[in-house]
Amino acid sequence: MTRSYSVFVDDKYFLDFIALYNSWEYYENKVPIKVYCDGRLSEDNKNKIRRKLELIEVDSENLDHRFFYGKYLFKWIGMSKHMADSEILLDADCVFLSNMDHLFEKIEAGYLVGAREEVDILHSTYCDASEWDGEHKRLVDSLRPFIGDKVNNFTKDLITETYNAGLFGVSREKHKFLLDKSIEILTSDFDAKKNPISHLEQFNINFLIDLYKVDVHVLPQTEWMNTWVWHKNPKKVIKVLDGKLTLHNEGGDRVNFYHFTGDVGVPEVNDVIKTCKMHHMVGESLPYEPQFKRSDVEKLWYERHQSPVPLLYEFFFNRDSSMR
Repeated sequence: MTRSYSVFVDDKYFLDFIALYNSWEYYENKVPIKVYCDGRLSEDNKNKIRRKLELIEVDSENLDHRFFYGKYLFKWIGMSKHMADSEILLDADCVFLSNMDHLFEKIEAGYLVGAREEVDILHSTYCDASEWDGEHKRLVDSLRPFIGDKVNNFTKDLITETYNAGLFGVSREKHKFLLDKSIEILTSDFDAKKNPISHLEQFNINFLIDLYKVDVHVLPQTEWMNTWVWHKNPKKVIKVLDGKLTLHNEGGDRVNFYHFTGDVGVPEVNDVIKTCKMHHMVGESLPYEPQFKRSDVEKLWYERHQSPVPLLYEFFFNRDSSMR
């Protein structure tokens, strides 16, 4: 039975990945990390990764940009072709805050492991109420060739729970078909117009999880996926336990994993939000990205979110410079 954490890395997220890798090592995780790249990673950075980890290059299968990159299908394509028996997909802009190897036991027991976000999708809200009956029928008819009678579970009042693809654990035996179905649907002529199930791989696979009634081991948001308003509340407290730095929610629950996404933006002129990924903490922005001063990032996290989490990011990033 093979196990792997998996991360998709390109040049934009390479520095974030260094912090992720160092945090994996710090909490003494034993399941290895496997790195996928999709053509946007320099040879220099590939070689830095190869010195420590397995690197898999994902081919686009001749899909054009709007499918391979636009719908983020490079993730499902890469995993479908190369996944371990049990695999936990992680986004690169994350850090481990605990040993997470025990999650593989849940996958091997038959569960898909999902980090819940409180961004549920009520499908009817993406269409004018007067048009929903007709649009719903059109979607059902369009999906039936792909998923057969499972489409009958797409009721008019369906609400799809969202499991963030930044922490997503699957079994080759039990869940690979979800990846393959998602690829098939999203590279077809299927079009849900405004409904997000045809927009991104994350929304589409969550929709399929719902329709196929897949058993999910749900990870509590405040302990695993503190995105959006949860960056700020509950308040976060850094502690030392058994000689290790740890993060806790005010009140006691330990935070096991952190994803630097969702409301991670710095207000600029006229309150336009520019995305600020965490490697800007160490003073490096790529030429095509918004340029930030350290004070911008500190204002975002220490004033807006009132969170000490960037201190842990810096700790991990600076802990081992051998991959830089």
